[in-house]
Amino acid sequence: MFARNWKILLHLKTKKLASLAMMKLRMNLFELQKTKTADDCFVMNWKIVFARLTMSFVEWLNLMAPQLL
Repeated sequence: MFARNWKILLHLKTKKLASLAMMKLRMNLFELQKTKTADDCFVMNWKIVFARLTMSFVEWLNLMAPQLL
């Protein structure tokens, strides 16, 4: 019973992390759009790269969570 509840909580927490990471990614992309240079080239910000890496890790966790259940 405890193991099953733990897996469900892990699944819900992973979903919550995925939605939070998606919100953070959208906010960072909005910041990136605000940092356009005069010649309309985007300035790559380290925050954007980190957000994309975090998002892909959270997506991977989201894919793995059902296998844990």
